[in-house]
Amino acid sequence: MEILLTKNVKNLLNYYVGMCCCCCCVCVGGGGEVVLQIIKLDMQSLLFYLTIIHTLFMYNFKTIINAGIKRLRKFTDLTQEDFAEKVGISVDGLRKLEKNVYAPKADTIDKICTTFNISPFDLLIEQPTGDKSSAITTINKKLKTCCVEDLAKINAMIDIIKK
Repeated sequence: MEILLTKNVKNLLNYYVGMCCCCCCVCVGGGGEVVLQIIKLDMQSLLFYLTIIHTLFMYNFKTIINAGIKRLRKFTDLTQEDFAEKVGISVDGLRKLEKNVYAPKADTIDKICTTFNISPFDLLIEQPTGDKSSAITTINKKLKTCCVEDLAKINAMIDIIKK
């Protein structure tokens, strides 16, 4: 099976899912596109990865990751200057990321995650606040807007996460 991926999606999979450059696949190609050839994956893993890819195409990767960087900076109570210095990037570069001018390069994501000892996946998902009941209420509101096909995918993802 071959999947055509943009460079940003390949970087996301490489850093967040660990799918690229490992024993389960081979990346070939260049320029703005990468072909990911999946050699061996069980059906649950394949479904999980394809769901992530689908989600990334539905939502703007750049917007999600940049919002995560800004959220992390505010959570750590750092100014843009302090955050940029700590990570080792320019203040102007951080400002452009937070204003969603461009997506971060893979090495920038790596620097941020290493500096704050987080998983790159943590930049994609807003951390829950409040108690379990309020989290369930928020999720239920979002689920009510989903079609049956999306609910089936979400259910499959929950099954994978809970294993």
